[in-house]
Formats: sequence, C-alpha cells, structure tokens
Amino acid sequence: MPILTEASLQRTSLRDQALTAIRHAMVSGQIVPGVVYSASALAAELGVSNSPVREAMLALVDDGLMEVVPNRGYRPVALSAADTAEIVQLRLLLEVPAVGLAAEGDITGRFAALEELAEVIERTAADGDVAGNLEADRRFHLQIGRAHV
Repeated sequence: MPILTEASLQRTSLRDQALTAIRHAMVSGQIVPGVVYSASALAAELGVSNSPVREAMLALVDDGLMEVVPNRGYRPVALSAADTAEIVQLRLLLEVPAVGLAAEGDITGRFAALEELAEVIERTAADGDVAGNLEADRRFHLQIGRAHV
C-alpha cells in the first residue's frame, strides 16, 4: 500500500508552462485572433526550444482556439457571437446555482477574502490590467463556488 496517496508535488513540463503563457497572452490581448504567430518566435521570447511551444500551440489547435497555417505558424481563432453567447449561457448555468448554494451556507469565513478579491477586480479594471483582472475574477468565482462546501 502506498504511503502517499495524493501527490503534493507538482511538476509542470515546459509544454505546460508554454501553454499557460500563451493562454495568458491570448486572454490579455497580447496574442490576437487573425495574426499568424510562429512557434520559433514565441519560443525565443520564452527562452525555450521550439518543441514545447509547438506542442502547446497544437494543444490550442485541438481545443479549437488556434488553427495551423502551413509553413507559417499558428493563428488564434476569433470567437464568434454564437461562441460568446454559449459561454455566457454556460456561466449562467454554473454560477447562478453556485451563488444560491453559497447564500444558503455560511460565508462569513470567506467574506473577507471575497471582499478583497472584489477590490482587486475593481482596481485591476480601473488600471486596465486585463490579466490581473481576469485572474482575480476567476479566484472570486472559485471562492463563491466553494462557499457551500
């Protein structure tokens, strides 16, 4: 029987780190839909070899977020109005019940953290810090989702 049933150590590959960096750049608007990006150029910016960046970009292709441009690189795909509407609908389906469950529970232990995150969301929005704003918003909504646990 193993002693450690849940590994507390996390190792991330260069591919995963590149994927995180590229996703972050896409969300923050540094990588924009319609523009072709070469894996080698992004690899140079990240200070890694081409392979992990190429693998990360292919993962984004698999997710439908990028497309391959033969002999040139990868192009982010723009979200359509239908894609955006679907995302909004999914968020409503997930978040409204989560808020209801949180309201039924005792969130007093999480109130300070939620209030702090709300302030960070407002500050980053005012500062135009898209990446910081999205990260704070994500953490806020995760806290709401955990409030009933």
